[in-house]
Formats: sequence, C-alpha cells, structure tokens
Amino acid sequence: GPSTRIADPNPGSNAGAGPDMGQFSSIAVNQVPVGSTGWDSNPVVAYLDSDNGLLRVKKCADALCSNIGGRTASTLANTGPVTGTSQTSMEIPSSTGNPVISYFWNQSDSATQLTSGSLNVVACNDAECSSGETTELDSTGIAGQANSMALGANGFPVISYYDRSNQNLKLARCSNARCTAAVLSVEDSIGNSTTGTGHGTTSIAVAPDGRIGISYFDANVDTLKIAVLPAS
Repeated sequence: GPSTRIADPNPGSNAGAGPDMGQFSSIAVNQVPVGSTGWDSNPVVAYLDSDNGLLRVKKCADALCSNIGGRTASTLANTGPVTGTSQTSMEIPSSTGNPVISYFWNQSDSATQLTSGSLNVVACNDAECSSGETTELDSTGIAGQANSMALGANGFPVISYYDRSNQNLKLARCSNARCTAAVLSVEDSIGNSTTGTGHGTTSIAVAPDGRIGISYFDANVDTLKIAVLPAS
C-alpha cells in the first residue's frame, strides 16, 4: 500500500475535534533537474489551518517527505473563515524556483454568508517559502473561490477561478513569474444569478502548444464544460 504520514500534527484551536488542519491542500515539485546548484526536487505543500483562517506551507526535507511532520510550517497569510470552495493551488516557476500560491481570502465574518472576498496570491521569497509577498488580484465583490493554477507557455502562472458575485468563470493571466499583477478576463457565465448557485470547482492545465484548458461546472445547464483558450 501507499506510504502515508502525518504532515502537520498541530491540532489547531479545536484540540483536534474536527478537520481543522490541512484542508484544501496543494502540492508542487520544482522541475529543475536534480543536481543544479541551489535547487532540489523536494515537494512543497500548501494548506489551510481552518480553525484559525491561515494559509500555511511546508517544504519536505527529501523527495519522499519522510519527515514532513517534523518540519516547521510557515504561516503566510490570513484567509478568513474557510468556506467550502476555499481552494489553494500552487506552482513553482522554473525561472525563480520559488513557489507561488493562489487562495481565496474570505473578508466576511461568516464561512457561509459571504459578503466580500478576493483572489490572492503569495509569491514565496525563497524555495522554503519562509516568507512571501501577497498580492490581491481580484477584489470585485466575492471573487477567487475554486481557484486552480498552472504555468503558462511564458512561464508565468495562469489562474482559473469563480466570481461568485457575477456568477462567472474568470481567468487571471499573471504578468510576471511572481504574479504581482495580472490581466483578468471573463470566460463564461456559469451560474444562475437568481439562485446563487454555480460555485463548483475549476481545474486548469496548459497544453504543450501553450493553449489553456479549463474544466468547470456550469450551473446554468447543469453540466461539465471545458474552455480552450489561447496561449499566454
């Protein structure tokens, strides 16, 4: 069977009563060849401390993550109350070797009655992600849930996500490897504004020719859809 291990034994503020540590995790591996000076291919894991509304990151000490439970986690950002689609997503641009993480920042007082929230990214300042620079990419109402990240043909992150206020599938094309700015676009209307539904997940991938593919649920027609978009 698979080799499993506890990645973060911290029980959170509820003393272990509930799934409070490690929800909405994302893993990435540096694709730079092993042996390159100052680089390695040890996995990096981003996840949420749901009790405290925090984005946390750990980097494995080896390729098998054999002692990840003993590694110190970095706390990078406040996520607010964690909702059902507070996904994290992460990639490691080869030009920097430092992780970039997208996440939803719930700026409401509730995990279920949302009034505001935004799509954010943290660009780590080193491969260990011991600290990072946070950028708010889309703050129009409630935007950023169900986010998914991939690296575009230019090496910069691209992020698909749900704009809950306007019931749209949106895409952020980052302007640099650290995603300190992005060009935003609406790709489809995916929810019925009269019912407020449509907040399923999205998933993004980039083909060898650079074209961007996004899979998502369209609540207007209750079906799976795929959007194919030009390369960055």
